[in-house]
Amino acid sequence: MDNLHLSLKDCSTTKWSSNQKSVSALNLQLSDVIKVFGLLNREALSDEAKFDAQTC
Repeated sequence: MDNLHLSLKDCSTTKWSSNQKSVSALNLQLSDVIKVFGLLNREALSDEAKFDAQTC
């Protein structure tokens, strides 16, 4: 994360638009990863709930 921060700080206004595109692409990838983790967590939680219901 520090490298990204440094590159953004050092870039000029002409490079900004291309950097902005790569940053938005990175953000998109991050949100996809977060969604996937959220879905996995939800499935894991529902499996645990089923397991708890069976053991009770």
